[in-house]
Amino acid sequence: MSSADAVARLRPFVPADAPAVARRVRESLAQLSPWMPWATPEYGEPEAAAFIASTATGRTHEFAIEVEGELAGACGLNTIDHSTRRANLGYWIATPRSGRGYVSRSVRALVDWTFAETDFERLEIVVGVGNEPSQRVAERVGAIREGVLERRVWVRSLPGVEPTLESAILYSLVRPRP
Repeated sequence: MSSADAVARLRPFVPADAPAVARRVRESLAQLSPWMPWATPEYGEPEAAAFIASTATGRTHEFAIEVEGELAGACGLNTIDHSTRRANLGYWIATPRSGRGYVSRSVRALVDWTFAETDFERLEIVVGVGNEPSQRVAERVGAIREGVLERRVWVRSLPGVEPTLESAILYSLVRPRP
């Protein structure tokens, strides 16, 4: 995977990342938990290790976002459908690193890598209607807003409250035609 830029880079996860992933998730619960129901106060090294192990199966393409030598978040392809050459593109960044363009640059690098190195034709970004920072990332990387999907994503309205299915915006990026 190529670098996102001189400061932020994408790299494969390694087992030794589990403590940093767990720490970054826990320190970012207020930002992550509403949109990522797996981000709970109980998220720890065992959950991070299981996530990292799952990235080695080949069923996803997940990468660590590293900023100034430290793990800062993740960016990857999941919910892969090889029959239609489509994947979901997801991302998150630790709160202390948010708002600095690291995610946008990392997503752009992942999109470029995907269309250069894989046979995927379409990437989809599904963003909760209220998740404006994530919507801005999708728009910055040139994703096309296709519409609103009713009851598509789990959203936690308050800490400790069970998530409910809420509306999401579907964005897409497609491989440029030759």
